[in-house]
Amino acid sequence: MPDISKLMLTLIGVILIIILMFVVQLPAFAAGPTPEVRVLIDVSGSMKKTDPKNLRQPALRLLVGVLPKDSHAGVWNFAQSATMQVKPARVTESWRKQARIRAARIHSRGLYTNIEAALKASTADWKKPNYRTKRNLILLTDGVVDVSKDPRKNKSSRERILKQILPKLKKAGVKIHTIALSKNTDEELLRTLSMATDGGFAQVDSADELERVFLRLFEKTADVDTVPLQENKFKIDKSIRDFTLLIFRPYSKKDATAVISPSKKRHTFKKRPKNIVWQQEKNYDLVTISNPEPGEWQLDSAEDPDNRVMVVTNLNLKVDTLPNNLMMGDELVIRSRILQDRKTITNKKLLSLMRFTVHRRLGRASLPVVDLFDNGQGKDSFAGDGVFSGTAGHFTKPGHYEMTLKVIGDTFNREIKHRLEVRGSPARIKVEKKGEGFIATIRVDPSMLRTETVSIQLKLPDGEAKVIPQSGELEWQLAIPGKYENQTITATLVGSRFSGKDMRMDLTHKLGQSDKAELAVKLPKEVMDNSATGDEKGDGFLGMGGDKEDTSDEPKEGLDWFNVGGVFIGVNVLVIGSIVFLIIWIKKRRAKKGITKQEEEIDTEL
Repeated sequence: MPDISKLMLTLIGVILIIILMFVVQLPAFAAGPTPEVRVLIDVSGSMKKTDPKNLRQPALRLLVGVLPKDSHAGVWNFAQSATMQVKPARVTESWRKQARIRAARIHSRGLYTNIEAALKASTADWKKPNYRTKRNLILLTDGVVDVSKDPRKNKSSRERILKQILPKLKKAGVKIHTIALSKNTDEELLRTLSMATDGGFAQVDSADELERVFLRLFEKTADVDTVPLQENKFKIDKSIRDFTLLIFRPYSKKDATAVISPSKKRHTFKKRPKNIVWQQEKNYDLVTISNPEPGEWQLDSAEDPDNRVMVVTNLNLKVDTLPNNLMMGDELVIRSRILQDRKTITNKKLLSLMRFTVHRRLGRASLPVVDLFDNGQGKDSFAGDGVFSGTAGHFTKPGHYEMTLKVIGDTFNREIKHRLEVRGSPARIKVEKKGEGFIATIRVDPSMLRTETVSIQLKLPDGEAKVIPQSGELEWQLAIPGKYENQTITATLVGSRFSGKDMRMDLTHKLGQSDKAELAVKLPKEVMDNSATGDEKGDGFLGMGGDKEDTSDEPKEGLDWFNVGGVFIGVNVLVIGSIVFLIIWIKKRRAKKGITKQEEEIDTEL
């Protein structure tokens, strides 16, 4: 049956090609996605007041200087329209040089603030998700959506951003990080863009803070190894090919910064060898040293918590994606590993010499250190696989948290810094006296919940329950009889977060009392069970070291076993399906031939 043999050979060839394509893509999974950052900078006329010293220029140059080599980046200015300043491309020394030059084009002469045009122009090619890249958009503005003198056109543009552009960018896997450089910005819009895509949001009261804000947002966009800097000292091991120092300093100390090598050689901006590239700005120095001498280095400068030592090495600390935004009651699960030449180290003897920890701060307060383990217990899935896991517990206090993930070994140290914001209540209740009764109004924060999924039910003191109808885009309102005065009502809200998680919360209020509502967020059961012991120090966390299922929103980075497993399953299904199809086809062929033969025999007999 030569026709069947040809079919089988063709089928086997197709299967081998599919498997080969998958195998070729495995290194991309293992290496992780390439960071891609696009920056949108407002150059409207109002910036003359909010950024009179034009500190957007050195802030952009800082970002350009710390972007990892071979990442991708691009820059746009926008006012009445968007103008590409630096074409999105691979970050090379040539690209950096061009970007530093183009930073000088940042001005404050533009008309209007067309955020819609900026988003469209900078993301025109981001139509579909791409696992090979880690897409990030940084949007800096000091205003509101302003495309015309006609308020209706401004409102329509804002609605298109939220209802058309935002869903597309979210679907394409883009994280939007927003900077509000004024108290007059549309904070609700900027927060919604960030929260919906799990990006970062920063409210900046002064342009003097811009450089530090750009640093913190940069740390959300790229996986960059650093080494601990303590008392202006840091250790460089033999695996480090080069390192970049970011040193913030006061204006008066401009010429005082020096870097001292392990052999006690003193390097400055004016006196340095050829392997040191030194970029000096008003507020900071950016120093890159190639082929550094191993040992303990030292800075001769003012100590600053935002100083960094970023290293290029084949010995990396890798941490699964951490969220930028959480709500009270959420749990933070952390998984980390050490990669050598992009492969996870699993040598037990070597790993036994390392300690994986998470250092946490809430504002200025230091919180207890969390240890991560590779013992197959608690949040750790498998013992001995080189992945060290643990939980920072459930967050019970809103605020800005700083996480520093460290691995300390005998011969090397690594750390990664990450900042996240824990949000409080996504809704507020207000009760006003009206005639003989009351009017209860509940307003939902659209940056925290998908308002189209929200429903609210009110439970009156006598047990009667009523659905509260929506009275506006963000408000739900219900009249309450005056007979319930001095009694407590409870509004139960259910809805979905942008991550897809469902949430439920209660808002209680005593009628006739202050309009300030008592908030009771429905925390997970494990949080409530551990509340007696887990937050004794009032650190904002509950349930340390629990063994419940991971509830984090973000997919894990590195080798995406979910996708890998999906591809393997798909290949297996294809192979099995093809074999089944072939068997059925052969059987039908034979059956058909048998029927034909029988028909021929019958015809002969007739």
